[in-house]
This record gives sequence, C-alpha cells and structure tokens, in this order.
Amino acid sequence: MQASKSAAAIFLLFVVFGVLAPGVARSDGAPARITHIHGLYFGADGALHVPGHRGIVRYTNDHWTRLPGPAHDFAGFAASRDVLYGSGHREAGSSKAGALGLKSSVDGGKTWRSNTRLDGSDFHIIAAGYLSAAVYLLNEAPSAQLPAPGIYGKRATSEPWKRAAMRGLAGEVKAIAVHPSDTASLVVGTQSGLFLSRNSGDNFVLISSKRPVFAASFDPSGEAVWFGTYDRVAKLVRLDLEAGLTARDVALPPLKGDAIAHIAFNPFNTVEMAIATARRNLFVSRDEGANWIQLLNEGDPVRSTY
Repeated sequence: MQASKSAAAIFLLFVVFGVLAPGVARSDGAPARITHIHGLYFGADGALHVPGHRGIVRYTNDHWTRLPGPAHDFAGFAASRDVLYGSGHREAGSSKAGALGLKSSVDGGKTWRSNTRLDGSDFHIIAAGYLSAAVYLLNEAPSAQLPAPGIYGKRATSEPWKRAAMRGLAGEVKAIAVHPSDTASLVVGTQSGLFLSRNSGDNFVLISSKRPVFAASFDPSGEAVWFGTYDRVAKLVRLDLEAGLTARDVALPPLKGDAIAHIAFNPFNTVEMAIATARRNLFVSRDEGANWIQLLNEGDPVRSTY
C-alpha cells in the first residue's frame, strides 16, 4: 500500500511539474529557466537538446540557447539520427489552431512537416529507432485515422500505421523505447513494470520487477535497456538483454521525492548519457552513470564544467 501511494505521488509530480508550470524566457530567446521537459536527445552536433513547451533548447559550453524554428508546445517527442518527431500544440500566435498531430523535421527542428493522416491528434508518448525509420506512439484518444486507443507503429516510412495487439502488456503505459536498428523490438514501461516485445508490440513479456517504470531507453548498441523506476526512491536500472536479463542498479544523485522521466544516450560517445526528472532536475554522465554532473536544479540552470 505504501509503495502504491508513493507511485501515485510521483505520478502527480509528472502532472504538476510537467504541465502546469509557467514559461520564463530571457529577452534573447534563451530560457532563464526550463519549465517543461518533454524529451531528451543528443543532436547531430553531439550537444544535449531539451524539447519543451516553447520549442527546443540546446546545451553547449555551460549555456542554453533556443533553436531556430517554430516554438511549438511539444508534449511528446522522439529523435532518430535523421528525423525529429514531435506532437503537442502549435506555437503561440499560430494562424492554425488545435493539436499538432505528428510532425517531423529533417533539418534539426528549423522546419516541420505534417503527417496529414494524424493531424489534430495529440500524442504524449512517441518513440523512434535511432538508426531506422521505425516509429511507435501511444494513441489515447480514438480518431478517424487511429480508431482505437493503444500502441501504434510503423517500421518503414511507406508503411501504414498498425495497431499492436499488445498481448501480455499490463498496466497504464508510461514510456516506450525502440531498439536502435531492430524495427520490431521495443520496450514499454507501465505501472506494472517493463515489458519487451520482439514482434512490433503484438506480444510482450515482463522483464523487470513489478514496479512502475516511467522512463526507458536502449543503449546505442541495443544490447541493454536502461529504465527508471520508483519504489519509495528513484532507481535507474541497466538490464542486459544479451546476458540472461542481468540487471544492476546504477547509482543516482540524491533525488528526494523525485523520479526519472527521460533517459538519453549520446550516439557519438556511447558512455555519455543524460537523465531528466519529474521535478526538472537534469544530470549528465560521461561514464555510464558512475559520476553525474547537474545541469538543471528544478529547471534553474546550474553552473558546471560539463
């Protein structure tokens, strides 16, 4: 019962800190503080990027800058090597109203094009294969294009969206991660644990303890999954898929009453990773979690030597 209450409290954090905080920006467009984190990725330049409710910001040389391009209100986001995917709502002042649907960018976020079949929808959970064209998303509201709720995916750009059968999957979906190159392999984090599918989400098996999983990512090799769970305290776990599902806890900085919301790896430096939390704390590591450097403290930039 206590664990359930703790998980419920953490879920409330995701709502309060991820949705309701007001935006603050400097006159030069760079954020004075980060008020929403709805994804993490390392860009083509190797720099850490944070999508939020006013577009995308990039961290380089102890400085945050806002990327050129529309400042869309991103609520869901995913990044592959060649394409960015975003959903949410259009930037303030846009001549168009309503949800973005699913948009994609091939120029680092400068311009976005629409997947017209999904216009008007709002997807908060999106995942992409880093080296492939595979994209999976959680559809929460039935529409003409996606008539039933659930996980949908496509393994190639030319394919239609297909709803996964999701046999064996239990609990409310909180996160999806796609293998970097195997378009049929994905993991899903739910309130009931971490589940693995090798056939595009038609069949799942539980591969973790039955604790809520709020974030997940394959490492660049695809041989291990890293996921964030919560059981009175936040935990980061590395699960080796090639060695009999061997799991080990990764030491975290103090995260009192907080949980991991996003995990990202640098594909150009495979031991470099970043985590963001529900309370908008952001940390990076250059040695797979042996040491952490804090970049944000509840959204406020922290001076660092990173």
